[in-house]
Parts: sequence; structure tokens; C-alpha cells
Amino acid sequence: MVVGNPPYVEYHAENKYSVQKFTTAICGNLYAMTLERAISLMSKGHLGMIVPASAMSTDGYAPLRNLLINAGGVVVSSYSDNPGKLFEGLPHNRLQIILIDKNTVYKRIFSTTYNKWRPKARQYLFHNLVFFESTDLKSTSGIAKIGQNIESSILQKINKMPLISQQLQNCSSKHTIYYTRKLSHFLQILNFIPTIYDLKSKLRKPSELKEIHFDNAITKNGALGILNSSLFFWLVMVFSDCRNLNQREIKMIRFDIKDDDRLNQLSTLAHKLMKDIKTKSELKKQSDLTIQQTFPRKSKKIIDGIDFILAEHYNFTKEEIDFIINHDIKYRMGL
Repeated sequence: MVVGNPPYVEYHAENKYSVQKFTTAICGNLYAMTLERAISLMSKGHLGMIVPASAMSTDGYAPLRNLLINAGGVVVSSYSDNPGKLFEGLPHNRLQIILIDKNTVYKRIFSTTYNKWRPKARQYLFHNLVFFESTDLKSTSGIAKIGQNIESSILQKINKMPLISQQLQNCSSKHTIYYTRKLSHFLQILNFIPTIYDLKSKLRKPSELKEIHFDNAITKNGALGILNSSLFFWLVMVFSDCRNLNQREIKMIRFDIKDDDRLNQLSTLAHKLMKDIKTKSELKKQSDLTIQQTFPRKSKKIIDGIDFILAEHYNFTKEEIDFIINHDIKYRMGL
């Protein structure tokens, strides 16, 4: 048996020390190589390690992920760092506990949802974990962080639809939406650039704003609605490292754009949502800048309308749409 909490230290080729013959060296972090070494030392037995959520949820750690999946049975539990966290004082404390069973030839995967808890509930955290077999739900994006049948059903229905990215043709900067990478309880995905002023009241362009381009206005606006939905927020939590929103998650959205009626409905609600978000935004001073801050939670009713349209498109049951609309609700809405 091997149990540990490996070092979360970035590795670069220019370091004073070097590593050799590690397939996970490309991952760029010592914890990946520690896991690889531990697995190589075991012919049979069990392994348990606490690692960052990036291990099972980012493209850069695909070599480690493949190594773990092929080592034997895998059990992964996932933990947020807000409001409660596993280790106090550790920044970016989004973690996973990975258990490997090398005694079995069956490459089955079991997972939990992305667990959140208030500090007072810390003592009950591990007692309340629920594991679900997600073997068939793994993808190139990683192992799905789900913990119940209803989540599996939702994923399977979404996966029947084509990727929007594969239905686009000649994308143009004329049809652009904007997003910030930092994840919070709501995503910031907009059709306008938030206003920023410096100390001299001169406009400044946001430094970390990313762009997504589409081939026509209707598809752009429909996608804008989807990307602001609670369904997409849940999907990001399932497959991302829960720290950053990347192009890989954006490209995960599936919707048949030939469904003109619902695409137009999404476009209409997206316009309404952007207008509402802009109206409810506030200019707030932060250090040397005055920034237009948005509060999507104040527009949750409109977002719910978007999710109802998507539920019809994916043929969700009443229980499934209820799960999506109320997913993580007490934390997202600050209840």
C-alpha cells in the first residue's frame, strides 16, 4: 500500500535538478511524477494520494490521467475550497483524493460530485460522500465529477447532440462574445466588454478578457444563452479543474443549431439577459481602477428560462431540469 500527499511543485527543464524517463514529466508538476513513481513500485496493492483537481480535469495532465486509469480500478473524490476547504492556509485548495486498486484487472471508475460544504459541516464531509460508477462517462476532458444517476442521465442526453463547434463554418470577429477565465458561482460570459477606467478616467481594455467567434448572429446569441445557463455551469463543474474556464470547456457545448425555434428562443432570452445584467451592473473602485462589475445571480429568473428551453431540446425529465436549475443553489445565490 502506498499513501501520500505529494509535493505540488511546478517542474521546469531549467531547474537545477532533472528527471528522466517519466512519461508524466510533460505535465510539469512533481505531484504527477510522484504518482507515476508510486504506481511503478507496485505490482499489486492499493494507492491513495491527495492531489490538485487538475489531475483528472485538464488537458496538460492527460498523460497522468491515462496512467491512473490503466493502473487498475480508480476511485476519485473531489473537493472545493469555498466555503470550506480540506486544508486551511493552502491557496487554490481544489483537491481530489485518488485511490487506485491494482489488485483488479477491471478498469472501473467511481467518482463523487464536486463537494462543497460550510466549515461547520467539515466533520460530516467524508461520512456523507456518495460514489457513482462513471466509467462510461470519461472523455478526453477527464473523469466526470458526478455522484448520482440523474447526472449520468443528463450527460448521456447531452452527448447525443452534435458539438456546436463542429457546426460552425466561417467564424468572424463580427459575431463575438467575451468571457473571463476565472470561475466563480456564476460565469461571466457577455456580449459587451465591461467598462474599466483608470485614475485619469480613461477607458482601459480588460487584460484577461477572452473572445469566442461565431459564423452568424443567431448562432452567436443562441450560444451566448447556453453558455450562461445553469446547465453549462454544471457541465463546467463536472469536467473542469473548477478554477479556470478554458476553450476546452467552451467547445464542449452541444446543441443542434438546426433546431431553429429553440435557437431563436435562446437568442431572444440571451438579449434579455445581457440587458438585465448590464442594467444591474455597478461601477466599483478596485485599487487604481474603476470596474464595471456584473451580478448574474440577480438575473437568475432569466437564466432559468434559458434552462427550460435547453431542457426541451435535450428531452430532460422534470426531475432533471429541477436538478439543473437548483444545482449548487445555496452557494450560487449566497443563501
